[in-house]
This record gives sequence, structure tokens and C-alpha cells, in this order.
Amino acid sequence: MIMPVAHKIIQVGNSLAVTLPTDFVKRHRLKAGGVAFSQSVNGEIKYATSKGKTTDYQRIPDEEFARLILRVESIYGEALEKLAKLP
Repeated sequence: MIMPVAHKIIQVGNSLAVTLPTDFVKRHRLKAGGVAFSQSVNGEIKYATSKGKTTDYQRIPDEEFARLILRVESIYGEALEKLAKLP
């Protein structure tokens, strides 16, 4: 079982920050100025060194989808036909 670790909230300029655990920083070879991603779900914050591969899709009505397809075809139809013929 992974035990939660308490981290002090610090002031950085006009923002608040929480430090990353040393073992996380070493394991993922993080450096100052690098990027880490965070996600807040149900009161928990999860950190990662790469962005997740899932995508949230917005539902749109079928009529709107059909209009979008027609618009794409009208703009890129010729290029799409050429791509479809590539080996």
C-alpha cells in the first residue's frame, strides 16, 4: 500500500506550489524548467512525466457531424482523393 506523503504549500511569486517528492524527481530524471503534468480527480492530484494518451471527445449531433464532414470534403477533397490512391 502506498502511503500519502505530506508536502508544504509554498508561495512562488503570485502562485502557490507544492514540491515533488525526491524519489519521483530522481526516478524520472526531472530538472528545473522541465515539465510535469498533473490531474485533479475527486480531490486527488496525480503527477506524470508525460501526458496521458486518452482523449475526451465532445458529443455532437449527427447533423452537425455531417456538416463538418461536408466542409472538410469541400476544403480537402482533392488532397484526400490523392492520399487515398497512395500505395
